[in-house]
Amino acid sequence: MHRDTSKPEAEPLIGDRTMSGALPEAVNYHRYLYSKLRPSLGRRVWEIGSGYGQYTSMLLDDGLEVLATDIDAGMLEKLRQREQRAGLSTAPIDLADEASVARCASWHPDSVLCLNVLEHIGEDQRALAWLHRHLAPRCRAVFLTPAHPSLYGFMDSEAGHVRRYTRRTLAGAFEQSGWRVETSFYMNAIGGAGWFVRNRMFPPKSKDLDSPRVNDDIRFFDRWMVPATRALDPVFANLFGQSVVVIAIRD
Repeated sequence: MHRDTSKPEAEPLIGDRTMSGALPEAVNYHRYLYSKLRPSLGRRVWEIGSGYGQYTSMLLDDGLEVLATDIDAGMLEKLRQREQRAGLSTAPIDLADEASVARCASWHPDSVLCLNVLEHIGEDQRALAWLHRHLAPRCRAVFLTPAHPSLYGFMDSEAGHVRRYTRRTLAGAFEQSGWRVETSFYMNAIGGAGWFVRNRMFPPKSKDLDSPRVNDDIRFFDRWMVPATRALDPVFANLFGQSVVVIAIRD
């Protein structure tokens, strides 16, 4: 059984309240992450949690059809205003509401991309089961979440994370919801070590997700550490990372 290593569920945080201010600037890491996940996506991608749209833009640049969805109506509107080009559709999504999931699934994607969203959902297996119920056979799910419950700290709490996952618990949540897991792996071992240091060893006095020290960490990592991350990820893929990825098929 999938074990929930969560804190008590509260009103979920949404939009830019869940992220550090420097995160949109981390273009090198976003490009690296996208390059790792892009081969698993089809031509018609439902993006769950489009946020400020950094991955939406990359998907559109590759000529894909994209349904960009988010629980935050304000961020969706900003995305619509910025990305006025062919191939983009938008819609609200709430993974705690089956009707919302069904409406988006009726767009008939061949793949679903969901980055750093599932950890915000109290009933994660229920959401995955609804996705499995309403998506077509052979649709592929590409999900990334924060890794390792032992890394949970003030930054997770400030971001509204209910839990962090391991390869086993994330794959288990998919399997128990009807999905067939193709692969799972960790990403960004260097970022995981940095997360532990900033969260657990040397947190800023304010313990604020948007503190200058946290934002400076993000900028430093993105400017200097992405090449090392690329090199080390294959070594640590089965062991450790800031994030864990599952790629699964709806049979």
